[in-house]
Amino acid sequence: MRVGSAIAIQGASIFVPVVGPFMSQAATPVDDFIKELFDEGKTETPYDSVKAMADEFRKLVDQYQRLTNSQDDQLVVLVDDLDRCLPDHQIAILESIHFLTSTGANCHFLIAIDPQLVAQAAMSHYKVQSFDTEQFLDKLFDLRVSLQYLRSEQTLPLFKALLASSAEPVRLSGAEMNRLMSIFSDVFIVPAVNNPRAMTRVVRRIQLLFMETGTDRWLSTDLDTFALLSWMCICERWPSLRIALQIVNTRTADPQSLYSIISDIRDRFNEIADPQEPPPRSRRSIIERLPAIEREPDLGLFLANSLNPTKANSLDQRNIEIIRKWVDLDVAMCHAAL
Repeated sequence: MRVGSAIAIQGASIFVPVVGPFMSQAATPVDDFIKELFDEGKTETPYDSVKAMADEFRKLVDQYQRLTNSQDDQLVVLVDDLDRCLPDHQIAILESIHFLTSTGANCHFLIAIDPQLVAQAAMSHYKVQSFDTEQFLDKLFDLRVSLQYLRSEQTLPLFKALLASSAEPVRLSGAEMNRLMSIFSDVFIVPAVNNPRAMTRVVRRIQLLFMETGTDRWLSTDLDTFALLSWMCICERWPSLRIALQIVNTRTADPQSLYSIISDIRDRFNEIADPQEPPPRSRRSIIERLPAIEREPDLGLFLANSLNPTKANSLDQRNIEIIRKWVDLDVAMCHAAL
């Protein structure tokens, strides 16, 4: 093989003069490779990067436990806020952690995730329209514990404390504070907004609006208060819906037109809940441009609650009035931010 290689390289130098110098430089490495390949006692074990990584992780955990005198304990790594990463990074981190758990190290991982967000990340990562989140998570985790979502009565004290925690707290009258507290449970009904992170941002928006415009316009009635809280939730959690309304509002100031857009999302949610009532054909082109309820089920439930009062005979009038107040709030919020 070594002789044949030398002849082939020499032949290439003769018949292909341009390539000759490059081939000549390759003669020695090729000859050395063939010699090493057949020399007895000099073969090396192929490098296994996966095994090497597993060995290094076990050594790292052992070294940490020796330094902290915790050899009798198990190392527990807590992982949170994965949803702040890009979808590809979320899936890569989960799969990497799954690999580390199989290395045999004296280490366990405790990961706090939202299954709905994992499903969205997986669909984006694998470029699919649907994804079996349960099967995916079952393969990754040895034990899964589903925590209950917070209820509005559990988060109400936090909401009240946040209103008073600003460096320049807004002074609310007793009647205004009571109205906010009484309407709170009617608005914060879905997990997407009834959590500390979203609630903190909603309160910041409210404080900014109040400092710039006062409270009289927004807390004078129960309907005003409901419109205020619900619109702030939309701004914080579903900005794409707010942008869609802003685009339509630049073309027409008719609340009925804006209501038709929001009702499309609500009807899309109702279609999933009750397939026997599909949306009218005339609205399907609009539905295609709205947030996908399949990926945002909380939005459908939120709008179904916001635009469905108990008195059926006042349905349209109340809904249109809420939309009108949402438009006023959006304009006032933009001016306050500027």
